Amino acid sequence: MTSCFIDTTTLVYAKDQASPSKQKQAVTWIKALTEARAAVVSAQVVREYYWVVARKLTASSRELLREDVRDMQAWIPAGLELDHIEAGWVLQDRYKVGFWDALMLASAQIGGCRYFLSEDLQDGQDFDGVRVVNPFTASPQRVLEQD
Repeated sequence: MTSCFIDTTTLVYAKDQASPSKQKQAVTWIKALTEARAAVVSAQVVREYYWVVARKLTASSRELLREDVRDMQAWIPAGLELDHIEAGWVLQDRYKVGFWDALMLASAQIGGCRYFLSEDLQDGQDFDGVRVVNPFTASPQRVLEQD
């Protein structure tokens, strides 16, 4: 099965009503990957997602966000509960990407993902076997039909 690592930004857009077109596309991706059991995140992504979205919510909405986070924890495969700093540094130096992106890319590699869902990196770029897919210019079928 093709696994796809979802970056924090894509998850945040799924909650962002300020950008309806990106919200719709992010929701479409997350739903398709979840249904195909192809969604992968790391603990880092879940932590970042909670921190970004919680800042925008009222206290009464935080419990719904916490339910989302609990659900997302099922997308964390064994080995991605911890950050992989050494592997991230290798990618950071080799590809000249930011540290946080490199850390997520390392997690995608370690998690066995072929694809990395992100608008923050160049669409189609290959990072040692993990290919970037921009969720706002491609459909989920592009990833799911590659198997």
